[in-house]
Amino acid sequence: RDTSPMVDYTYDGYRSLLHNFHERGFSSIRYAETKRDKLWVLLRHDVDYDPKKALEVAEIEAEAGMQSTFFFLLTTEFYNVFSREVCDIVDNIVELGHDIGLHFDTSNYWDKEPDVAALQRAIRTQQEAFEAVCDSEIIDTVAFHNPPEWTLNRYFDGLQTTYEPEYFEQIAYESDSLYRWQTDQPFGDGYPNRLQMLTHPVLWGEKSAPLKARIETAQQQIIDWTDRCVRENSDIDWG
Repeated sequence: RDTSPMVDYTYDGYRSLLHNFHERGFSSIRYAETKRDKLWVLLRHDVDYDPKKALEVAEIEAEAGMQSTFFFLLTTEFYNVFSREVCDIVDNIVELGHDIGLHFDTSNYWDKEPDVAALQRAIRTQQEAFEAVCDSEIIDTVAFHNPPEWTLNRYFDGLQTTYEPEYFEQIAYESDSLYRWQTDQPFGDGYPNRLQMLTHPVLWGEKSAPLKARIETAQQQIIDWTDRCVRENSDIDWG
């Protein structure tokens, strides 16, 4: 049994997680890979709030020699993936050796399970729009945002998702959601041979902080970014 301390949600804490994978002989793999004969981990990040935090995590992983996939939202009020700033972040993440995918929010379209053809069309439309504005290619695999029950542990014709059985049921699955690793230690009962590990960059930082403070910091960055855009794109003398 692993008796290491609970995760403190700092960048050093995340570095320790990556170090532990290295120490145990794990390799990080891509969703398109089919490696099954060694210890491996799929590192996945859902970018719900803060693209800048995603880039910081990507840099930590690159320094550790690990590869991961970052899933970005197109339908969100928290950032604009079509802005030059966010596109540059996406391109920088790819240059570090990572993959980019679509984080798809079904609630923007339906309040119940849709026809599979409609789901395919909506996802493909967003994927094509994403690639049209950023220089980097995105992978086919899609991650559902706040996934409803009907998206979990199943296959969809013509789609690849992070919640397919081979990534969700047939291997171990760990998520840092709601700071649960502060009370429910990941890998406390030992490391599995195959694993998908989901983290949310907004939850991590240089120093330890409460969950509410992390979200409030992200909120303030949105306010600051909007204020800067208004000032830079108006003729008003702000003094």
